[in-house]
Amino acid sequence: MKTIENVTIYKCDFCKKELKRKHAMVNHEKLCSCNPENFKKCTQGCLYLETEKHVLYFETNYTEDGPEYSEQEKTVFRCSKFDKLMYPWSIERKGIAEKWSTFDEQEPMPKECDSFKHHCEETFDEYYERMNSKSLDNESLET
Repeated sequence: MKTIENVTIYKCDFCKKELKRKHAMVNHEKLCSCNPENFKKCTQGCLYLETEKHVLYFETNYTEDGPEYSEQEKTVFRCSKFDKLMYPWSIERKGIAEKWSTFDEQEPMPKECDSFKHHCEETFDEYYERMNSKSLDNESLET
């Protein structure tokens, strides 16, 4: 076993990850999921953030005739207030939205939102009305 002395260790201010290279830690801190700069208001308990199933098309193979697509049912985020599909910070951070056309109809979650309403602020009457309207929507889809 070797003991290494006098080694500089860089520690993330947000998640306490340790690295030996300064440039690697600078890059890590920019993209760290614990960095408050990367928090999205929607994921902090917004009443309007919902998940739903969508059929998404993924490019699988490239042939002489062009790309081939496969369809998969995936869970996506939706803002019921603005009726928009949204993708989370993890997709934005990895640059996946720019690489895949699957995310063309989706927007990144906003950092701040004037319409944010925490789920604890909802009254029982508002909750009851929202749940009844959802069940009515589901019944109309089934018929």
